[in-house]
Amino acid sequence: MFGAPPYSFPAATHLSGLGPISDALMGRLHWGNTTVKEALRGLLGTHDEPHNAMLKSWNAHVVTLIRKKWIVVEKLERQYYGTKSYFHCRDHHLLRPSPNDSPPELQDDETGLITESEGARPVDHY
Repeated sequence: MFGAPPYSFPAATHLSGLGPISDALMGRLHWGNTTVKEALRGLLGTHDEPHNAMLKSWNAHVVTLIRKKWIVVEKLERQYYGTKSYFHCRDHHLLRPSPNDSPPELQDDETGLITESEGARPVDHY
């Protein structure tokens, strides 16, 4: 099979709260929104000390959010893939599992949501 896997990555998490420009890029806020306009003025304005401080502050905020989410991604990935988990293999200095080894089967139920089938392990979501 080529292309995308037939299921969504079970450890995918939602990342939000990056700021008005990010929200506008993702379609959550309109580009005409006053908060977006103000953030754009700050970003595209003069490159002085307040501007650099704003960028450093935003960068620190984003790094903190991503580090928190990465912990969740690692936990869910370990739970779902078990000994075939990337993190498990990394920690135990193992070669990666063969690409022919498939993850537990997932299938759609009548609601269109992915459900566990026989052999799939439950994953605790936050």
